[in-house]
Amino acid sequence: MPASPNQFGDKLRKEFGTQERAGVDPTMTRQKAEQLAARMKALLKKLKELEKEMQAAARDLAATDKDASSKIRRALGDMQQDELTRNMSLSAEMIRRGYGGCRSDAASR
Repeated sequence: MPASPNQFGDKLRKEFGTQERAGVDPTMTRQKAEQLAARMKALLKKLKELEKEMQAAARDLAATDKDASSKIRRALGDMQQDELTRNMSLSAEMIRRGYGGCRSDAASR
């Protein structure tokens, strides 16, 4: 499994190419799509865990270090506003279905 989301993105570009396609990628096997989708879901799980840890850290720091707590809350708010978990879920589903080379309007925001 790639160590970072950037490495995962590089793997996707390698597997699917950078050119957008109008339909399902004919070179993508069902097994490969399922494997990539599973990796994406694992990254999604880690992201959700990170969000929970950030919430706990912001709460713990609120009394002792308001500046740090505020910065964590701001970063968490940015993550939630960008809808990272939703977009990652949609991307995993698109990959699973074999649409790895396509971009949905929702996932490209």
